[in-house]
Amino acid sequence: ISQEKQFDHLIDIWSTIASKFDNWEVHLYGDGPMETLRRKIEALSLQKSFKIFPSTPEIKSKMQEASIFALVSATEAFPMVLLEAMDAKLPIVSYDSPNGPRNIITNDKDGFIVPLNNKTAFAEKLELLINDVALREKFIENQKTKLEIFSQKRVMNQWNDLILEILKEK
Repeated sequence: ISQEKQFDHLIDIWSTIASKFDNWEVHLYGDGPMETLRRKIEALSLQKSFKIFPSTPEIKSKMQEASIFALVSATEAFPMVLLEAMDAKLPIVSYDSPNGPRNIITNDKDGFIVPLNNKTAFAEKLELLINDVALREKFIENQKTKLEIFSQKRVMNQWNDLILEILKEK
């Protein structure tokens, strides 16, 4: 848990829509300084629906139990977690962090990208996904193409081709 991940934003976002979704919870997994986040959750009376858990080696199975993935980072280089979320069949809402999510998510096709730090827009897209099972399923179906593009086999073949090309030039 680091400040760049902006989990405090996720708490704020959830606080604006949580009362509409009694049967939904936000689960956050990680280690680090959590006390500020816990205090904010308490201050907003979200203890029943916003849960913090320690990091786990079973994160893939935890993701597979979820319904939506939310990324509120201020910065991301190449967020592998988005590919992991797609692999876990999760529709995604993400901030448009510099350099990262836009390289993986195609907005309105296989996820939502909202303007960086726009909590209102994020809450609207999150609420839309919660309410629209068909949209969640559409995003999941469309993510299959992305998973193929970033598959280990394809990426390794590209690396192999690049190395062979470099060796030919010598």
